Amino acid sequence: MACLDENTVVELIQGLLSPPARARIEQHLDACADCRRLVAEVAKLSFAGKSSRSGRREVDLEDATGSEDPTPSNPTGTPSPFAPGTASGPGGGPELQVLPEQVLAGRFRIVRRIGRGSFGAVYEAEDLQLRERVALKLLRPEVQRNPSLLGHLHHEIVVGRRISHPNVCRIHDLGTWGESHFISMALIEGESLDRYLERGRPPLEVAAQILLQIASALAAAHAQGVVHRDLKPSNIMIKEGGSQGVHVTVMDFGLARDLRAGPSLSGALIGSPAYWSPEQARGDRATERSDLYTLGLIACDLFGIARPSFGVQASLGVLPPALRPILERCLRARPEERFDSADSLVRALERA
Repeated sequence: MACLDENTVVELIQGLLSPPARARIEQHLDACADCRRLVAEVAKLSFAGKSSRSGRREVDLEDATGSEDPTPSNPTGTPSPFAPGTASGPGGGPELQVLPEQVLAGRFRIVRRIGRGSFGAVYEAEDLQLRERVALKLLRPEVQRNPSLLGHLHHEIVVGRRISHPNVCRIHDLGTWGESHFISMALIEGESLDRYLERGRPPLEVAAQILLQIASALAAAHAQGVVHRDLKPSNIMIKEGGSQGVHVTVMDFGLARDLRAGPSLSGALIGSPAYWSPEQARGDRATERSDLYTLGLIACDLFGIARPSFGVQASLGVLPPALRPILERCLRARPEERFDSADSLVRALERA
């Protein structure tokens, strides 16, 4: 696709684009440093004048092309044991593909392709040893040739396995097949939240239950020192039914930062601009409270509320009185004015 203009970037940041359009733009951003810089500058203007006290700079927004970007730009393809072929991935790079019934590592029989993530295609597979269905994330060739990216994925697995909660997707292992790598994880039924919302907004009680379960997942992650940093509707799975009406699973801690491991490297455009907190837009360090702001933006999507941007606050008048102060506090520009923890947010939602 062509490079972005400022109007499109504004619509992206304000959350006005459809999920498919947003996905296409985020794929383009993976490979285009100029557009990443434009998004960063517009995002800073979106929150101009809203001060932050978080101090440490995590992202250099003047040069958002550094080594921590999990999706490399300008990818080139090489032969892979994932023959018979490849397809275009983000930025036009090759994406590994396998066929149904093909067996990886003598253990995982491919059933069908179910999606695509930042690092490659995602397939449903049968674990022939454990006789259960799993999801496999097959890594693109250029990812596999990059030791730092493989190290990043290893970190994702270490982090993901530390979080045990019914609302968090369980990651199993990093597997190899020949010289190629794949991630095995729990197979989650349902549909992504962005697809779920395309069919219409849920009833108030269901929306509140979805919000509560997302907050519970964040509380479990934060208790282990993990900030998601890329929370968005496409990373949240919804399954209807059961005693609660819906079941929520938060996916993809691939951009998670382990607070116990210290600060991240600078130079990357981290997370999805449409769901950045003000401090992420300015390039400040993301913390647990950054996730809470993003959850506030997702709540705007759930309740059909115009989100705050460019100095305009969210209009919360359509919400019941018990929910208004909760959402307003999540969307405070200053991190220190939000809830002090996801656990505190969970308790407030339960009371409401």
